[in-house]
Amino acid sequence: MSADISRIDQWVYGILGGDITLSAAVSGRIYGDMAPQGAAMPLVLFSFLGGADKVLTLRTRLTNAIYLIRAVTSGSSYNTAEAIADRMDLLLTSALPDLGTVVRDIRVSSCTREQPHQRKDMENGVPVVYLGGFYRIKYQPLVVV
Repeated sequence: MSADISRIDQWVYGILGGDITLSAAVSGRIYGDMAPQGAAMPLVLFSFLGGADKVLTLRTRLTNAIYLIRAVTSGSSYNTAEAIADRMDLLLTSALPDLGTVVRDIRVSSCTREQPHQRKDMENGVPVVYLGGFYRIKYQPLVVV
């Protein structure tokens, strides 16, 4: 199974978009990879950055994926982004029961923040801030690969 990242994208979106508090804070604007041009802010962006497979047996593996997940707000203050980023972190790091969560045919076993992320930028003359983190998501296919 080589399309497992799309299943992890679905898991991330489900965790973040399924929370009423977070969804209300960004008016449902949660995007994978990039936001549509001209999208209103605040919003949430998440992107797969890379990862590595560990072969467990001849036909099974455990994947460590790194995602950048961040709140994006207009302006030069982190105030609005802080509340969104804090909520995202709580949701992502406490979302999994002891045996993990199954998304279609993938078991997500853990999600931990490995590094913080903070950035200020300018888009079309408007200041924009980014706040969130790099998250390691470990998962394994349920079916034999």
